[in-house]
Amino acid sequence: MYVSVFRQDVFERAYDRLKDEVLDVTEYTSKSLKGTINVKKDNLLYTSIPYEKGWKIYVDGRRADITLIADVFMGVELSAGEHTVEFIYSPTQVYAAVFLSLLGTGILVLIRVLERKECIKRL
Repeated sequence: MYVSVFRQDVFERAYDRLKDEVLDVTEYTSKSLKGTINVKKDNLLYTSIPYEKGWKIYVDGRRADITLIADVFMGVELSAGEHTVEFIYSPTQVYAAVFLSLLGTGILVLIRVLERKECIKRL
């Protein structure tokens, strides 16, 4: 049996410490997120975005290393100061699947064209 207690006072203290250093989202799409943040001291920007291969993080236009949080969520180390942070999702397996689909379709069209030419030659 597990019992847990929510301590409102502890939650509010933690929230007060974190609330003025949040990412202000300026742009977002289904595959990207961009925003600005002002960090008081060198720290880790924690996100609730689940990590998956294909994510890239850019800080002030430069590629940054992704820090895994609890082996699930993404984070990024930030130095003190104002930063622009951009998260871009580009799943390489989707591009490979599209390429293979187009290649397969092209091969089928080529086979069909060659079959038609062979049929015309027989006539």
